[in-house]
Amino acid sequence: MAVKFRILDKDVNQHSIVVRYYTDILSEDSLATSFVVDSDGNTIIDRGPDGTPKRCQTDYSINIWDVSATQPGANTDIIFQQINDSAPYDWFDLKEQIVDANVDTDMFVVDSLIGQVREAVRPIRLEPIIANANANANISESEIEQLIQRIINNTAPETSG
Repeated sequence: MAVKFRILDKDVNQHSIVVRYYTDILSEDSLATSFVVDSDGNTIIDRGPDGTPKRCQTDYSINIWDVSATQPGANTDIIFQQINDSAPYDWFDLKEQIVDANVDTDMFVVDSLIGQVREAVRPIRLEPIIANANANANISESEIEQLIQRIINNTAPETSG
């Protein structure tokens, strides 16, 4: 699956851009969310001056955190990397399976789960664990094993004191 994108707009006040993602199977038209109904009751996709839909499900607002990446003469690779990394690859994979008649996506197992109340468990953020491991270059095999077990069991690191 090849995910494509276009930058649609920028918002200087938010230091962000709006990016549209689409694929060959899930075209901009199939992802359109902005419609107009004509006098005959026909649904027509509301299009911009360039002929593309005005709004799509995959129009994402992305903050450009690195201000230097948007200065005159800056290398645009940083922006394109952030756009690439923000692409909804898993979502497109799922949506392409949903439109594939050969894939059963009826979700029968969910029927028995509807209405159940459960308590969410906050996932472990790996960044602090990795930063701590990087700060301590002499990490032992035992400590590595403990980190792996914490990740597998989704438990928080032990705190001292």
